[in-house]
Amino acid sequence: MLFSFLSENSKYRKGFTLIELILVLAIFALLTTASISNLSAYRNKQVLNGETSQVLSMLSQARSQTLDSKSQLSYGVRINTDRVILFPTSFASSTSGNEEYVLHHSVAITNTSLTGGSLDVLFQRLTGETSNYGTIRVSLISDPNQYHIISINQTGFVGLQN
Repeated sequence: MLFSFLSENSKYRKGFTLIELILVLAIFALLTTASISNLSAYRNKQVLNGETSQVLSMLSQARSQTLDSKSQLSYGVRINTDRVILFPTSFASSTSGNEEYVLHHSVAITNTSLTGGSLDVLFQRLTGETSNYGTIRVSLISDPNQYHIISINQTGFVGLQN
């Protein structure tokens, strides 16, 4: 009699119980959350790398244009927290020759330590040297411990510090 009772119940138990479904959904939610946070951290790192490269590129471009004597001018870069501006001769915000690059909203220049406390790195014609050498720190806003430091030496060469 006992076996006939179990066999009759088993024909009605086709499918999943509510507890099994909740357990599967909970595991799925945990896996999704973990993968999203990893993807977000990866994306932030890539944005930081890209924006740092862009700042390096602007500095290198200014030095290169100065050494090429483009329009017989010296070129420089103004460093702000949210943008970098390549300019001819001396910085003026209304100059039509300025080339502005606005950083991604998740990245900022958090520390500029140039000789004389300047925000401008101006390169000298013929030599490419600068009297405004030092470091620039590019950081993630959401995690200031994630950053790159750009160094500018007196000869005008720019690069990443390790």
